Parts: sequence; structure tokens; C-alpha cells
Amino acid sequence: MNSILKNPPDDSPRRSGLYIRTYGCQMNLYDSRRMSEFLADDYRRVPTPEEAELIVVNTCSVREGPQHKVYAELNRLSEHKKSNPHVILAVCGCVAQQEKDRMFQKVPALDLCFGPDAVPHIRELVERVKQEGRQRDTRFVKGGFHLEDQDVPLALETVEGSPVTEFVAIQKGCDKFCSYCIVPYTRGREKSRPMEEILREIQWLAEGGVLEVTLLGQNVNAYGLDFGDEHAFSNLLRRASEVPGIERIRFVTSHPAHVNEDFARTLAELPKVCPYLHLPIQAGADRVLEAMNRGYTRAQYMNHIEMLRRWSPNLALSGDIIVGFPGETYEEFRETVDAIEEIRYESLFSFVYSARPGTKAAKLDDPVPREEKLEWLHVLQDRQKRITHEINESYLDTKQEVLIEGCSKKDTAEWMGRTPSNKIVNFPAENAKGGDLVTVNIVQAMPNTLRGECLGLVKSYSPKTDR
Repeated sequence: MNSILKNPPDDSPRRSGLYIRTYGCQMNLYDSRRMSEFLADDYRRVPTPEEAELIVVNTCSVREGPQHKVYAELNRLSEHKKSNPHVILAVCGCVAQQEKDRMFQKVPALDLCFGPDAVPHIRELVERVKQEGRQRDTRFVKGGFHLEDQDVPLALETVEGSPVTEFVAIQKGCDKFCSYCIVPYTRGREKSRPMEEILREIQWLAEGGVLEVTLLGQNVNAYGLDFGDEHAFSNLLRRASEVPGIERIRFVTSHPAHVNEDFARTLAELPKVCPYLHLPIQAGADRVLEAMNRGYTRAQYMNHIEMLRRWSPNLALSGDIIVGFPGETYEEFRETVDAIEEIRYESLFSFVYSARPGTKAAKLDDPVPREEKLEWLHVLQDRQKRITHEINESYLDTKQEVLIEGCSKKDTAEWMGRTPSNKIVNFPAENAKGGDLVTVNIVQAMPNTLRGECLGLVKSYSPKTDR
């Protein structure tokens, strides 16, 4: 294991260019970072495919739209490869896992196709492409979930520079088999990483200057259940809070099935764990929830919310909603709208149902036209926009501790950071820098973000360059 704790190679000319295009969830972003680490001896990250000798498209198949974007991107890159035949074109992630050899039929210029479980083996697969030609590895790896099996550096190399926030995968896969979801078929069954391995990664990130980590999993609060330890997730949060240098801890995505008193108490007791929880409900009608195979009723979900807020009154919530599940009626959709009024999410990710091949829901009758579902979606999103704006206005004239992540996207002369409750705040500050913790007074509430005035420094960020 100690071999992972070494400096990344310097940016020498002998290293070829690596371009990674990432679609989808935070787990894909994490996998992309890890791939750059596994390849770091031979490749450096570059910002455009035109500068790369190895191009990797990391894919998402959770909905139909992102999958179409993946093929459009691969076709565009295939044209680039025609005039640059030395370039290796690879695709990985959930679409690769789902499509397998069909990827080669649809994208003849493709050199390498591999699934999420093969990410740690990317260096070996690239070498095999160079020696033998086209390769595919979409096997599910038997055994546990490990990322320290190879002699690789854990680097903080990105095309933007060293980050102050980072993802750490602690669990992958899903055993829930929701009827609409492809994840169990593309990511496999639930597997948890050994706790000591996770803590070593968090420690290494902290030593590299990372201040905030987000723990990742398809069902992150199911962490450790495959070990037979129902308190493993709470224990991990406690031990991660003890890592020197880490100021904040977040985690996504949680499943309502694993919300209990121990979980709620742990969130309330640990100051470094941010008071923010992403807890998808998906629908507000019990019949639809049963058809989705979500494993809970609306009342049970609401009881979880009541318990969580009893322990943490200021807990910020976000969620997911699927509109127009096969067989859903307008009256059942209205139950979902009523549910978000009662829950009052601070933010919501909502989508029209998208059939995924191989799932049970894809075989169900779906009589409601897509145009009508889109109208429902607009109603839901308009209602959520009002709720979000009302909650944002409750932040006015409050003082918030903000971790500066970088320049504002709208105005590079200003800074952007997040509150512990995950609110984005834009503000001017002449003497601040990325990574600083500052106190900001909120002076304006926009529909999705906040604007503030910097009142002063809480903690200055000192970038760490030596290991």
C-alpha cells in the first residue's frame, strides 16, 4: 500500500497527452480522476482532445439523453482519429458496460471498451491495445472493492490545477433493483471499500491541500452492510472527521432504506459533516413507489424526514423525482407535487421517465404521451423553483461560512464558494484566494444562488506542494 503514497511524476515531455471527457454522476468524475492516476507515469492530463494521444470517454446510461450524447461525442472523435490514426480512442463507464461489443459495431474507430470494474486496469488495457489491437473488458470483478491493488501515485493532477474539494469512493453498486434503474446491471452489486484504505486516501488528499471530501456511493449510507456492520458508515464519518486538515465532509447518494436513528444522530453530532443530505424520494404516490420497487411508502419517507430534522433542524435536503413513470396518472403526479411542498427540498433533480433496456419498467405499458409528461415536469419544476427561491430568501442577512472553490462562473473578478448547506455564494473579496474559509453576509437571494459581502477570513488556505 505504501507505494501509493509517492509523488506524481513531474510534467516531463516524455509523458503523452491524456484527454478524458466525463458524463454523468460524481462516481464517473471520481473514476476519471483515478484513471489519470493509474496512467500518470505515461500520460498527463490535457484540456482538449486535439492535444491527446489517448482519449477516454467516460459514459453514463442512467437516462437515454446522456447515452445519445456519448455516441455523438464518439462519432465526432472518430473523425478526429481519421487524421490522427496514432490516437487511441477508448470508452468506459456504464454505456460501455451495457453495450459491450455493440460499441465496436456502432463506433468502428473505437480501440478500447471497458466497464467501471476495469478502471484500475486501464494502464494494462492501453498497453494491450498498443501491442494487440482492439480490446474489451466488461467483466465484473469478483470479491471486494479495492483501489490500492496497483503501484500507482495518488495524484492531484487536473487540467485546472490542484483542487480544494475532492471525491472519495467508498461504496459502489446497488442491490435495490429499482424497476427503472440500470445501475445494478452496469455497476454490479453493492461492495464497500475497506475503511482503512478509504482513510488513507482521505489523509493523502488532506496532505495535498484538499479541505473538503465528498464520500461517494450508489447507496452511500449502505456502506459496510456487506461486511455485516450496520454502524460502519457512522464510524467512517467519525474517523474521517478526525483526519487533520479536512474541514468539511459531504456524501452522496443516500437511500431512504438505510436512514435510521444512528444515521441521524451521527449527522447531528459531527461538526465537520455538512448539514446537507441528498435523499431521493422519486415519487409521491404509494402505488408508483411500489411499481418502482423503492421499498418504502410516502409516509415512511416523511417519517425519516421528520426524524432527521428533529436531530438537525437546519438540515438542507435535496432529492430526485421521476415524472411520468409508466402507468402514473395525473392524480398520482399531483401527489408528487404535494410531497415536494411538504418536504421543501432546497434543490431538486427532476426528469421525465426514460426507459432503460433490460429493466422491468421498460416492459410496462406507458400510455401517457411524452408531451404530456413534459407539461407535468414543467409544473413540478416551476413549483420547486418557487420553493428554492423562498428558502434562498431565508438566508438574507445571515452570516455564512463559505469555502472558496474558485472564481465565479458569471464574473471572474468575483469568488464562488459553498455554505455547509451546499448553497452557492458569489461575492467580491480583494484579499481572498481559493481554499480560504471566509464569513459572508448574504445580501441577495437569486432563484438558484446567493450573493454576499465578505466580512472576513476564518481560515487562510496554505497550498501544500511538498509531500
